[in-house]
Amino acid sequence: SDSGHEATMSNMTASNWVTYNGVKAFETTDAANQGFRVSNFPFPQSGRTYEIWLNSKSFNISWQTWFDDGNIERVLFGTPTNDMRVYPSNTFAANLAVGEWYQLLYTMVGGNGSAVAAYKNGVSIGTGTYGYTLTSGSGTLYILGDSGTETTSCYCSIARVYNKVLTAE
Repeated sequence: SDSGHEATMSNMTASNWVTYNGVKAFETTDAANQGFRVSNFPFPQSGRTYEIWLNSKSFNISWQTWFDDGNIERVLFGTPTNDMRVYPSNTFAANLAVGEWYQLLYTMVGGNGSAVAAYKNGVSIGTGTYGYTLTSGSGTLYILGDSGTETTSCYCSIARVYNKVLTAE
């Protein structure tokens, strides 16, 4: 990244880097403990934006994680109704479809009790309040899964984290 953070692959190889419908992307293959890990990641405390561009292959494997702080906060997409969820506090109707590319983004103003907003393709799909204490300091940021059994069935072309709240523009 521009900030000097390096992601390592977990249970992925160069063969997971594919071209899907003309887009270069990493393909997850529904395996546990698969995705990317960013060690010593300084979790933003005074505002954050998580963004991902993905194309789901299936929504039949339960909720799928796209960002996970290894503690409580997870940003998920998928079942039960192809929604977007900022776990454990908020679920937003996203009406996602298999085989479609989406830019999914969420912002959080601060920590416990702060405002969150979710966007799909630059359009707001809802706001809410985050009700849990955030991981502070540095830790491992998991992208497209976790260190356990969470799986993701998708193509991912971009994953970004900002230490500020971006606007819809």
